Amino acid sequence: MQATSFTAVGQFGRDHQFAGLYYWNLDFYQSPADPATGTTAAASAAQLRTRSA
Repeated sequence: MQATSFTAVGQFGRDHQFAGLYYWNLDFYQSPADPATGTTAAASAAQLRTRSA
C-alpha cells in the first residue's frame, strides 16, 4: 500500500506541476504541550504492538 500511495502522490504532483513534495515522520506519541515526550520509531512500534494485544 505504501508504494501505491507514494506513486499516486507523485503522479498528482506531476499532473499539477508541483515544484516538490515533502515527507516527514509523525510521532503520534509526542505531546504538543511537551515535545520532549517523543519516542523513537522502534519504541513507537513496540507501543503499538502492546496496545493491540
